Amino acid sequence: EVPETDADTELVNVMRADEVREGISQAAALSNAPDSEGGYFRGPRVS
Repeated sequence: EVPETDADTELVNVMRADEVREGISQAAALSNAPDSEGGYFRGPRVS
């Protein structure tokens, strides 16, 4: 038998504030990719 539970409505949409940070370059993002083409990640074809 499972005891009854209650939803806590006080914890709705608890989020942290946005923080702008420096990103990485496209070349750095693709540098460890197993395959890339034309500046994009390349993966297996999905049928």
